Amino acid sequence: MPWSPTCRTMSAARNKTQWLDVGLHACKQLNARRKVIFLTAFELAMAPDFVQRAVEDGYETIVVPETIRRKLPGLRDALGNPMRDLSRYRDEWQESFHFTFIDPASFTAEEHAVWEMLPQIFVARGGRPRRIRDIRVSETMRLMEGRYQEAVGVWEYETGQIIIKRTQLQSVESFAATVLHELSHALSGASDVSLEFEEKLSQELGTVVARQLASARP
Repeated sequence: MPWSPTCRTMSAARNKTQWLDVGLHACKQLNARRKVIFLTAFELAMAPDFVQRAVEDGYETIVVPETIRRKLPGLRDALGNPMRDLSRYRDEWQESFHFTFIDPASFTAEEHAVWEMLPQIFVARGGRPRRIRDIRVSETMRLMEGRYQEAVGVWEYETGQIIIKRTQLQSVESFAATVLHELSHALSGASDVSLEFEEKLSQELGTVVARQLASARP
């Protein structure tokens, strides 16, 4: 007697489940025996620089289907270790991160010329707020919140510091923009992509332009 469409559907579903179980078992064995990171083709295309960093750290990247990727966060490998997908590697990287601060005396002549503009940047926006205790430059930088890219600056509430990535010293424009961006975080107490932050940043930019226009009047 030939199978009905319902029987064929149930058989296909069982086969799919069995292949998923086989794939997950293989991932558990790999995670236990080798230094690997599991990710999808989409994640590989979305975060190539961060994936390259993982490779440089000695990890082997294993591309898996989305069906397997969704199951990994709740699983443990054959030795009881949590499965390491790209998100877990990101969290581990963030937890082990430390700044590499650069002494201004080590700046190049071009970087130093940009750095010397810091007092004028504060003057342009009406002064340096008291809560900003220090501005420092770091060779390394944390990842942006919820993303796989490095930030170019951060506001450290605990220390009252604005930390700028060294690459921002390549031009006055990028340096000033990053300082004002982080200053807006400090003054608003809000994170990126929030209404409070956007309003404060707009206010800072408006203040700078208004003061420059006023100083340019005859």
